[in-house]
Amino acid sequence: MKLATRIFKRNRGNSANDYYLTSPFGKRVDPITGKISYHNGCDYGTHGNKWAQYALEEGVVENVFLDQYNAKDIWVRYEKLGYRCLHGHLDSFNVKKGDKVNHETILGYTGMSGKATGIHLHLGVKYIGKDGWVDPESIDYQDHIPSEYPFVGIIRKGTKLYAENGNAYKYPASKDRNVEILGEVKGKYRIYGKTFNPNIVYVNKGDVIREQYPFNATIKKGSPLYNENGSKYKNPTSKNRKVIVQGELNGRYRIYGSTFKPNIVYCDKKDIIKD
Repeated sequence: MKLATRIFKRNRGNSANDYYLTSPFGKRVDPITGKISYHNGCDYGTHGNKWAQYALEEGVVENVFLDQYNAKDIWVRYEKLGYRCLHGHLDSFNVKKGDKVNHETILGYTGMSGKATGIHLHLGVKYIGKDGWVDPESIDYQDHIPSEYPFVGIIRKGTKLYAENGNAYKYPASKDRNVEILGEVKGKYRIYGKTFNPNIVYVNKGDVIREQYPFNATIKKGSPLYNENGSKYKNPTSKNRKVIVQGELNGRYRIYGSTFKPNIVYCDKKDIIKD
């Protein structure tokens, strides 16, 4: 399911009750300046109507604000999914910063506040803990299950890497590396690696060895937990707990648990029992 389908609770198509894509992610001709620019999200038209925009599922409103062009914007954080969504150019707000939301929560209504040529939703996406923008169209939302992206894979030593423009990156991979696959662009995976400069490069899909995430599991009582930076989490697990394993980072599993604060922590692989 496309994110916008979930947000509008409507189908995508050509009828008056459907939403439609008006401007894709990436390079485009700016409709106001007429110049080539980078579009950090996708725009969705609503036939000039102010439709309700719903939260995807359980999450928290990170911010409700006016941007530099006086557009009414909202950031919503979805810990369980691993990403954050920006709703831009709203006509009005229906939530405030710090509100907990779910799939029945109306965040606001589609508008054209700020720098806009018509009523639409500007939807931006970032993965939690990452700076780069992600194409909303690349994410396949499924109820209460982390989407296909991001996932963790391995690229082998000597794998060819590419820049965003399709040109060969200056070096191939110098050794086997764990990387995070953020999405797909023109038949190549968009990948994140701490040792790359810039951190985001591209690789042929056939050169990625994929781990199968997410999966349901149990973490054993007494298992130590870790933060993303590798430091110890404040407490080990007090009992056997059901978790969702979302991926892998530096040899540990990235896991979601409703009782953890924050909900996403890390654990040693040996402490996980697959359900």
